Amino acid sequence: MNRLLPIQEILQNVCSNLDSASLFSMALTNKYLLEPSLDTLWRELDTFQALISCMPRDMWIVEDRTSSLSGWNIRKALYPARAVTLADLDRYITFYAQRIRSFKPYQAKQTVLSLEALEALHLATEELGPGALSPLLTKFEWPSPSDVGELIGEESAMAISRYMALFLGDNVTSLKFDVTIDVPLHKEALEKVIQRCSRLKIVEVGCYIPNPDRPFIETCITSYGQWKDLKTIQLPFISAGLARHLASLPSLKGLSILGYEEEPILFSDRNNPLGNDGSEFPSLQSLTLNGTTIPRITGLLRCLPRKTPIVELDFIAHGECSPSEFQEFIEAISHCCDPLAFTSINLVHHGIRGRYLAEEPLELDLRKEADISPFFVFKKLEVLKLSVKDVVRVTPETIAAIPTAFPKLVGLQLGSFPCNRHPRIDHTHFLYLLQNCPFLADLSIAFDTSSVTAETAEMAGSGASFPLEWLDLGNSPIYSPSQVLAFLVANCPNLTWLTPPDEIGPNLSIMKRRWQWVRDHWWDYYAAQNPGRVPRQRSWLF
Repeated sequence: MNRLLPIQEILQNVCSNLDSASLFSMALTNKYLLEPSLDTLWRELDTFQALISCMPRDMWIVEDRTSSLSGWNIRKALYPARAVTLADLDRYITFYAQRIRSFKPYQAKQTVLSLEALEALHLATEELGPGALSPLLTKFEWPSPSDVGELIGEESAMAISRYMALFLGDNVTSLKFDVTIDVPLHKEALEKVIQRCSRLKIVEVGCYIPNPDRPFIETCITSYGQWKDLKTIQLPFISAGLARHLASLPSLKGLSILGYEEEPILFSDRNNPLGNDGSEFPSLQSLTLNGTTIPRITGLLRCLPRKTPIVELDFIAHGECSPSEFQEFIEAISHCCDPLAFTSINLVHHGIRGRYLAEEPLELDLRKEADISPFFVFKKLEVLKLSVKDVVRVTPETIAAIPTAFPKLVGLQLGSFPCNRHPRIDHTHFLYLLQNCPFLADLSIAFDTSSVTAETAEMAGSGASFPLEWLDLGNSPIYSPSQVLAFLVANCPNLTWLTPPDEIGPNLSIMKRRWQWVRDHWWDYYAAQNPGRVPRQRSWLF
């Protein structure tokens, strides 16, 4: 073992898997363990505590602050007790500052630096230039002034962003920030940072503040930044100008728009702000949209050139969606994604409040349900999750086509639950999927269990090799819980999670109780077969 200690790669790997207490112990154990242990301890910080502990105690006056949200939670704000000199910081700068790679000041708010403390540190380190307190920092997250107002005072919070440069040097590649209206010093500081940081690969603009400054954000992205290396960007909104600029970036691989609900209809066949020369988004692999409607998502997808390099689509949508609108959504994806590259579609549709309780019309035309066959060209598809209610056609013919269409399928969901309609597939189609999709680990689908008997469970049971781990049964009809349990034990021995249907209305109560019985007895079986293993563990994460 001692011969392996000088090998830095081994030590770094060991340290990366230890908690802080173990790292402290390792640092004191052996001279070879000191540096890698300290590197790991200092690599990612979300508090000022480590910095403060390296400085003379007589530098600070400590004031207790009580959070207005939780009166028992007392935080500490530090103010300078005297002038700070470079000599006061020598130990920190010499031994620790260069180890920091990720810093989220004010994230953990137990002990914070006041505006005056930051000014004192700035005066002491001015000759060292930007990034004096973390010169090799690569990932930086700066809070919104509103987040720190109760800790250091609202007036001080408005000016605190002037001191970002204490930590933010020229090596930063990942930057996360918020922009609220009416904080000019915050915006001025951000403008300078974005103009200076030419190596940015990841930019995240906070998406959950009430009033983001949209004109400033758009100007930052389209005018200030040097984005030739930008690979991932997250924004709280999209506009025609932003879309045009982002579409021209040569290295952009990931685009997330997490506040799309209030936007006007910017994208459609007749209104394409991107142009149509086929060069838009040359490297885009991942697109995420949150908080809009499916027709608006369809409009954006139609503006993309054919066969973009997109690998992954992730959408959270709301509002009504008819089968015909969903069919247009499916066809838009088949239009813009490359069959040789596309691997994942995940749609969560929240629908309309109260819709799950609404009674269906007296007459339904099931021929109008959306057909997923346009997806069958995507032979590399691994995840197909369409959590949308009552619009996707799931028939024996659909199930029969899936294994051939998606030979690498790992996750499948067709429809959201609860669903008002009786499933048109039964346990034989469920087994067909398991037998012919060798990688299927996560399945959400409703099927009729009324034909399941002890005999069919015994005859079908050969599922020891099936990798299925998570099963969401929706509101699958069930009449004999004991026989369904025997069927699942025989065919799904690797399940780590079983989701029964949600109960909506009194008419489903007996079905709910039957499925609850199955799940309770399944856990007994699981515990006996897997001592020490925790349910819900997944080997595949979606």
